[in-house]
Amino acid sequence: MCRTIEAGGFPVAVKAFYVFGSYARGALEPHDLDVILIYEKPSKEDWQRFEERLLAEGRYDSEIAPAIAFSRWMRDPLKKRGERVDILLDHSFETFEDWSVAKGAILLWSPESPNFEEKIAAILPDPKAGRFERNYLCDIRRVHSNFADMTEITELVGRGAIKLTRIPVETIDLRLNAFHKRELEISISLQCWSKKTAEVAAYAMWWLQQRRKKFPAFENETRFFIKPYYVDFGKPFLSRVAWRFSHAAVKEQCLIPHFRAKGPNELLVFERGPSWAKKPAEE
Repeated sequence: MCRTIEAGGFPVAVKAFYVFGSYARGALEPHDLDVILIYEKPSKEDWQRFEERLLAEGRYDSEIAPAIAFSRWMRDPLKKRGERVDILLDHSFETFEDWSVAKGAILLWSPESPNFEEKIAAILPDPKAGRFERNYLCDIRRVHSNFADMTEITELVGRGAIKLTRIPVETIDLRLNAFHKRELEISISLQCWSKKTAEVAAYAMWWLQQRRKKFPAFENETRFFIKPYYVDFGKPFLSRVAWRFSHAAVKEQCLIPHFRAKGPNELLVFERGPSWAKKPAEE
């Protein structure tokens, strides 16, 4: 990974590369590898270049691009398919200084200090160094998320900036009124969803029904937004929760991951908490 950074080829310059977590502590059997990549903050010209690249490739999505694409372009060179590597990205290390999981991060590479081989060799095995329990809100794979997004939302919930209410599916009386039942049946007949997604779509309709919202304005097939409520189902985007509270007139957001036989199966409802102070993303 350090050699890849030295070889270049990233959308913007890399300023520093850290390792942290169980590997940095010398754990004998780390569950995965946790690293931090600090990059040069993209300019307005860079963002325009990213948009042009996506448009040329026919992959532009007004909600998730180019910011999501930029993150992918920064991460992809460092991670091979199937590798258990969590890569945090930011243009300043200060972002992670207060994160409990990033305590003890070791600088492996920077332009001023490129001797990464010596630093890696200095990380000695420690039989007493166990894994770090992260206490995630939910299974990271079910909410279209990554380590950085999950850590951010978990910590926002932990300090009261965002309030999370869990509604177990087994506690819900899934009776839809005539309107929502008809909307659901029409969508299913038009084959908008797979059978698996249609199952959770019914609960999305139910959630809007409880808020006395009638017509679910489709943002796309698996996201409804009818001001001030937002529901994202199937494989929802946890990464957008804080962003939406900062940018949109959203009072509540409901995420409903695909159901699994072993569960837990639940509706995750987010609201701004008493200590909400999230600023809009600069880009």
